[in-house]
Amino acid sequence: MLYLFFKMDLASSRITACGLAVAITVNFVLSEAVDDALSFLDVPQAVKPNANVAAAIIFVILFMSFLPFLFIYFIIPRCMLLLAVLLMVIHISDTIASKAVNEEYLKHLSETDDMTKVYNRNKYLDMIRDYYPHVPEVSVIFWDVNGLKQTNDKIGHESGDILIKEIAAAIAGAVGEEGMVYRIGGDEFVAILESTDDDKVESIIAKYNSIVDDRNKNRLDGINISAAVGKAFGEGHYIEDIVKRADTNMYRQKKKYKNARL
Repeated sequence: MLYLFFKMDLASSRITACGLAVAITVNFVLSEAVDDALSFLDVPQAVKPNANVAAAIIFVILFMSFLPFLFIYFIIPRCMLLLAVLLMVIHISDTIASKAVNEEYLKHLSETDDMTKVYNRNKYLDMIRDYYPHVPEVSVIFWDVNGLKQTNDKIGHESGDILIKEIAAAIAGAVGEEGMVYRIGGDEFVAILESTDDDKVESIIAKYNSIVDDRNKNRLDGINISAAVGKAFGEGHYIEDIVKRADTNMYRQKKKYKNARL
């Protein structure tokens, strides 16, 4: 215990000695600076104040200005200071993280179709312009909802919205992680895969048909879930042409659907 007190007293003495040395040095520097400044201003010797006195006054003013900081540093326990700094760091970190989450959420909202929760037309156009042209190979699957107008006219627009949501859910369920799904029009959906694997595309279309068949079973709302499908393949550089070919192939199937209903 005596050893600890001795160590503390020694540390205190060192701090005091360092403080005195700093004070003397600062006072000397200030007095020299004041004397040089008065000489430069050509103040008459009769009215020239004592440089040491002026320096002492300036030193006291500076010391009093820094006194609150010295009080905080020497009086408040170091653990409290550390805790305060830690809390500040945590607050800043939380603020940055919260801002990042909010920005990501807003970005998600700007890219997502509110009704179907798949990507919207804005995201589609951005990807068509900036991303897919740099992809070596792509596959495009194009869906167009069948019977939307008839559903709206006969059952109501709420039923038409349900039909669109059911189609979107079936497409998203079939595509999964294999590609990205976009709603590019009121009743038009596009899935784009980064490959030209026809077996994979056919597997997605088959899975979509299976999901639709299951959703159509035992329905009591009068809604028939159906959409015409078309596909096309090619190099990403020609993505817009590939989408057009998929659209053309889809309309061929849609024409067959309409003729079958006549």
